[in-house]
Amino acid sequence: MELLCVQLIPYDVELSQSNAELRQLKVFYHKIYKIFPTYEKIANINDQYWTLRAEVIPEEEKNLGQHDRIIHVYHFIKETAQNQGNFREPFFLVIHEKETLAEVKAQVYSYSS
Repeated sequence: MELLCVQLIPYDVELSQSNAELRQLKVFYHKIYKIFPTYEKIANINDQYWTLRAEVIPEEEKNLGQHDRIIHVYHFIKETAQNQGNFREPFFLVIHEKETLAEVKAQVYSYSS
């Protein structure tokens, strides 16, 4: 998955596909809070709190079957004091109708490594 941190890349970026479709995300504390529609301006976002991220939309997400779903995945550690610590980059994962939990877990681990 190609990720672009908008705040950190002030120059042109070469994508793996010239016709790649991008989505823009608002991320805070390692969770995706918003997917910006292509028509929405992001100039007024307070980047002191939010990270703006652009990423290539994988072909698999564009060609979903009738019963396929896209889920939002983020990593967390549940601490004993009822606090939750998030870490790593959140991502989207396609779940197909006939996949088992073991197959989904393997996909999550492959994205995470």
